[in-house]
Amino acid sequence: MSARVGRVMRRSGGMAALAIVWTIASVATAQSADALDAPVELEEVEDLEVPDAPSASEAATVGLELPVPPHLRLDVARLGAFFEDEANQERDGTVVSSVFEITLGAGNLGLGLWLMFDDVTFGGFDMLRATGGALGIPLGLMSIVSGIYALTTMGVAQDRNARWRAALAGGLDERSLGRFEGELRAEAETARVLRGFEAVTNLAIAGGGLGLVLATAAASLDESGQIYGYGFGGLYVLVGLIGGLSALFTESRAESNWQRYQDGGAPEGPSTDVTFNVTPTVSDTGLGVSIQGTF
Repeated sequence: MSARVGRVMRRSGGMAALAIVWTIASVATAQSADALDAPVELEEVEDLEVPDAPSASEAATVGLELPVPPHLRLDVARLGAFFEDEANQERDGTVVSSVFEITLGAGNLGLGLWLMFDDVTFGGFDMLRATGGALGIPLGLMSIVSGIYALTTMGVAQDRNARWRAALAGGLDERSLGRFEGELRAEAETARVLRGFEAVTNLAIAGGGLGLVLATAAASLDESGQIYGYGFGGLYVLVGLIGGLSALFTESRAESNWQRYQDGGAPEGPSTDVTFNVTPTVSDTGLGVSIQGTF
C-alpha cells in the first residue's frame, strides 16, 4: 500500500514539474513576441557611435591609400598669374593690331573712293578705277569694321580670366580648378598642332621656290624671265626656310606657359629689357659701324 502511494506521489510530482516548465516557456515566448513588435526608440539609435574615417597617419600605418584632392596639387595663385599674363598680352596685341587694321582700312577705303570718283586725275583709266574701287572700298570697310569689333570685344584670354575671377569669388571647387587647368593645357596643345602645320606649310613654300629656281635654270627664258624666276624662287626659299625653321624650333607662348606651369614656374611676362649697342669696326678696306638692338 505504501509503495503504491509512493508511485502515485512521484507521478503527480512529475506532472506538476512538467506543467511548471510549460508555463515558464509560454510566458517567455509571449515576452519575446512583445519585444519584437515594440518600436525602436530613436534615442537608442542616436546614441550609436559611428567610427570615424582613418586619418592620413592611420591610413599610412595600416597601408591604405587615400585620394589626394586636386586643390592640394595645384597652385591657384600660379594658375591665376598665367591667366592674367595671357589676358594682358592679348589686350596689348589686340590694341596694336586693331589700330593698324583700322588705319590700313581707312587708307584702302580712301584710295578706292579716290580712284572711283576722281575723273580728272584718272580719266581714261577706267579699268584701273574699277579694279581699285572693287578692291579698296570693300577691303577698307572690312578692315575698319574688323578693327573696331576687335577693340570693343573681349578676347578668349580676357574672357577666361574674367571667368576665373568669378569662380574664385564664388568658391572654387576641385572640378572647376581642373577644368581651368585643362583649358591652359588645351591651348598649348592647339598651339603645338598649329605650329607643326605652319612649319610644314613654310617648308613646302621653300620647296616650291627651289623648284622654281630649278625650272628657271632648265627652261630657255630670256633675261627678264630669268630675273623673275630666280628672284621669286630665291625669295620663296628664303621666306619658307625662315618661317619653317622658326616654327620647328621655337615654342609658342601657350606651349611655354604650360611647360612653365608644370615645372612650378611663373609666367614669362612682357619683355621690358631694351638694349642698344653701337660697335665701330675697322678693316683693311675701311671703317664701319655695327648696330645691335633688342626691343
